[in-house]
Amino acid sequence: WDWKKEAITHLKKLCEETGAKIVISSDWRKNNSIDRLKLLFGLHGLAEHVVGVTPTLYAKLRGLEIESYLKEHPADVFTILDDRRYDLFSHFPEDQVVHCENYLDVAAYQKALKALMKPCVPPEFLGFDSMCRNSPRIRTLNLKSQDFGVICRYKQYSYEEFWQIFC
Repeated sequence: WDWKKEAITHLKKLCEETGAKIVISSDWRKNNSIDRLKLLFGLHGLAEHVVGVTPTLYAKLRGLEIESYLKEHPADVFTILDDRRYDLFSHFPEDQVVHCENYLDVAAYQKALKALMKPCVPPEFLGFDSMCRNSPRIRTLNLKSQDFGVICRYKQYSYEEFWQIFC
């Protein structure tokens, strides 16, 4: 559990400067309860920022596990920090996935900070639920604002394409 000090410093700064919370999607969640994970992160002063874990799906599809978590816990902004390159993250916008080669270094920190400072949904779509009351198709599908972000990320629709398809 001897973590690289620079990575810890960067992670703390991300949480403190942006209000970001940590949701663990690593394999650590499979053998540790959320309380144990908070204890481990607490060794480095990060326990207060740990708020959950992604569900574990049978096929080990980390990208889909993250989507599932986001559907249940919608977020206006988020970033995925991972030390591996996964094709399973390809449906997320490129600027929201931060590959940390060996640890959260300066370059990875700056990319994550930029992602956390930019809403995933443009401001004109933040009133999604009220705007969609006028769309019979969306009413029929019973889509909510959290579905909008998931659909756009998963299908790689631009917001304009979404409106053309669903409205």
